[in-house]
Amino acid sequence: MDIQDLGSIGELIAAIATLATLAYLALQIRQSTRVIRGSTVHSVTQTQQNELRWGSDISEVFVKAIGSTELTPEEVWQMSEWMMSAMAARQNEYVQYRHGHMASEVWEASENIICMLTSFDWGRKWWTVYGHKTFTKDFVILVDELMKRDRIVDMQKVIQELVSVE
Repeated sequence: MDIQDLGSIGELIAAIATLATLAYLALQIRQSTRVIRGSTVHSVTQTQQNELRWGSDISEVFVKAIGSTELTPEEVWQMSEWMMSAMAARQNEYVQYRHGHMASEVWEASENIICMLTSFDWGRKWWTVYGHKTFTKDFVILVDELMKRDRIVDMQKVIQELVSVE
């Protein structure tokens, strides 16, 4: 075996080592992606649970807003804070989805929340008056598009149906 043969064997070993390294890195990237997606879903779930807890604190105000009952300035402030928090969470989820950190099924659930929040008069007005000035251009365009779709939820009807469940 001469020096050229040894060189060829060395190149073969280097090529195999390079392929093994690339395979290992691909596995590591796949595992990291799973961890990021799992962490994102966990974060989304925690955020939604916090919103629900906070929403229960202002449930009377929320029901008034859904029923198109006039709100006091304090109630407007409470609803505005809650809407700001809820929509900021949805914007974060949208960014995570666009970066590939969230599965489309999870994002679709977030879209449904946006549709619910903008389906009653007060929510639509809040979005038009305040949301347009507060959120990123891409997110504003997305929400406006969702509002145009036929995905409006009659929140009053939902509440009535749930109240009548025995």
